[in-house]
Amino acid sequence: MWTCYLVAHAVDCLDSTCSGHGACVQGECWCKIGWRGINCSEADGRLSRCFPDCSSHGVFDLDTEQCICFDHWTGADCSKAKCSLDCGIHGRCEEGRCHCDQGWTGHRCDLRTCDPRCLEHGQCNNGTCVCIQGWMGRHCTLDGCPKSCSNHGQCSKEGNIWTCRCHEGWGGHDCSVPQETKCDDEIDNDADGLVDCADSECCYKGQCQDSLMCMSSPDPLDILLRKQPPAVTASFYQKMKFLIEEQSVQSYAHKDEYSESPQLDQVQESARPQKNNTIGERFMIKEESAASVGTRPWTPE
Repeated sequence: MWTCYLVAHAVDCLDSTCSGHGACVQGECWCKIGWRGINCSEADGRLSRCFPDCSSHGVFDLDTEQCICFDHWTGADCSKAKCSLDCGIHGRCEEGRCHCDQGWTGHRCDLRTCDPRCLEHGQCNNGTCVCIQGWMGRHCTLDGCPKSCSNHGQCSKEGNIWTCRCHEGWGGHDCSVPQETKCDDEIDNDADGLVDCADSECCYKGQCQDSLMCMSSPDPLDILLRKQPPAVTASFYQKMKFLIEEQSVQSYAHKDEYSESPQLDQVQESARPQKNNTIGERFMIKEESAASVGTRPWTPE
């Protein structure tokens, strides 16, 4: 003979997980705060006004207590638009642009910056300052050529020395001295008082190479002998007019500004080579008691 016993088992919930928003207790879902319904699948709208609105770009997750952002939005409160740019490890993307960390630049924050002083006389190339002509140094703050060649030449470096290579028509260590470039226009182009072949700068031009104005010799007597020698009884002026008369080897002024005054006889030597490569001297009477003296450069053959 058999005896049967009735055993009572606990009743399970219809959804044992309670939709993930609660726990099953004796066949009934006990919902978490913010959820309701027989299986805790309905959000409790009465509490939604107390939750963050996630900047209207997402929904608040009651389980994680965090905002779940919609597409194209990010941030703890979903207030930042997502950026499609790759700003690398040295920047961050905000509002469609890369904002670089200090010391970095470029569209993707992948280039190093330079000292601000570099931009005054150079360009920054990934952390290296590349100087323009006439400047040097780490930040291009050192003047390489004097006065940057006065904008009339090219600054070049030979070894450790910067020098100016002047453009045509300019000279001097800083290319600031104008030169006579037109030697047949009867115009003093460089405003130095000398016209055409009278200017030593024209002696290198074809039209002046054979000119008497461009004669040169270490011995001034050689130049004198190329012309008809003066008479023994000639005055001092007559002997020296090959240097000082109009259209001679030295002519700074009109002939009538010169004089055969005895004051000129006070000059003992009128033509001699000097250590500074000068030949001849010109004399101009300003007063009866004084005479002015000037010189002209010469080039030995």
